[in-house]
Amino acid sequence: MGSATAAHWGFPATVAATRVDLSALFTVRGVSTTSGGGSFDSSGYAYPADEMPAGGLFVSGRVPWTFPPAADGSLSALTGGGQRTTVSSAAYKALHILGSAVHGDKTGTAAMTYGDGTASTATLSLTDWASPAAHGEKTAVYASYRHGPHADQPVPVRVFHQALPVDPARTLTSVTLPVNSRMRIMAISAERAA
Repeated sequence: MGSATAAHWGFPATVAATRVDLSALFTVRGVSTTSGGGSFDSSGYAYPADEMPAGGLFVSGRVPWTFPPAADGSLSALTGGGQRTTVSSAAYKALHILGSAVHGDKTGTAAMTYGDGTASTATLSLTDWASPAAHGEKTAVYASYRHGPHADQPVPVRVFHQALPVDPARTLTSVTLPVNSRMRIMAISAERAA
């Protein structure tokens, strides 16, 4: 896991957040350098690497994330399958998620587990990657086209930033992701309560 707080000289301040390491959960090769090099949607279409952020620290909307690598063959997203991932135990007020849906807009339930054994839930809604944001998300990454199985396609695609509430009065220890095979999640950061 990594963390980022504010303000290096010359850069906009970021929120105090812990970046969650999802790399062990990735199963989707969603970014490619050429047609046929990836499949974000399980149908052979992928984000073009030349219009995506480089892998590593990525900031959008003042939130820092760890963006996955953008190279052919690299795993860059997970499919919503109820995976449970731990976070550095602390008080947080929001989970910031980078992701998109495929084959239409999708919704699922995420669960937050706290150090006292209690839990809370929140609904995660993500818009289809080839459509403008429709569920209160912000567009974090925009690409003017996508790679197809055999040729490029002039269809704009997006990675969305969606936020979920966390109880800041409790210590968050883990997050269980929604069960929805058409959700793709690329990064999560937990915004600290103080």
